[in-house]
Amino acid sequence: RFGWKPSRTMRVAQSLYEAGHITYMRTDNPVLSTEATTALKGFVRNNYGEEYIASQASLEERAKARKRPVNAQEAHEAIRPSGLHFSPSIAGVDEDAAKLYAMIWSRTVASAMADAIVERTQVAVEVSAELPDEADPSQSS
Repeated sequence: RFGWKPSRTMRVAQSLYEAGHITYMRTDNPVLSTEATTALKGFVRNNYGEEYIASQASLEERAKARKRPVNAQEAHEAIRPSGLHFSPSIAGVDEDAAKLYAMIWSRTVASAMADAIVERTQVAVEVSAELPDEADPSQSS
């Protein structure tokens, strides 16, 4: 997403972890703790409204759909902002850390939100094969 090498991403994540801004990042578990999920739903409810919270069935379906590695070590929950107060930004970090934290924050919040409702409109435009000659003033409108 940022064009970084994995080593740079892990170095930045390690600095965020050591500063207490994110949970442990060396995990392959895609599931948040029950406590974090509850707090996250409260955050979505308070900041966006009840209708934006994903249903429990939707959350469970998403968890089942995530493919877990065969040798998964799920001792830690998914990477997320630490604590139970979800803030979209943090102070006192460098630009790389701020970018990575913002991505972790937005992905975490999105994981607890209802699916988007999208309306699509299809438009068909037909263009005449003949175009007016720009040099002919009688063709201008």
